Amino acid sequence: MRSAQQLYEKGFISYMRTDSTHLSEDARLSIQTEITNNFGGPENYVPFMASRSNKGKSSKKKDDKPDPQAAHEAIRPAIQENGLFLKPSDLPASFDGAARELYRLIYQRTVSSHM
Repeated sequence: MRSAQQLYEKGFISYMRTDSTHLSEDARLSIQTEITNNFGGPENYVPFMASRSNKGKSSKKKDDKPDPQAAHEAIRPAIQENGLFLKPSDLPASFDGAARELYRLIYQRTVSSHM
């Protein structure tokens, strides 16, 4: 938890005390770009990603209580000014091995969740 807190405080990951699976549109666009740039063109992954974007969503009933986790996104790498995620290999050397490994895991799972 210390490593995650350190990554969060320095702006490298989103809020980590959540079990939400929601990702913002900006995050989904960043993921799409990461996949397209690193694993092949949109003909391989983007249509599949688009078809998954509404998967599992159900209509909300009028009397449903708001989800307390809805205020937070899923744990993911922070989006940089260029609109992309920082590559794990580019994480500053000031982070210890545990933080570097945790960031690599968050990065890989975020991107792979949309492949």
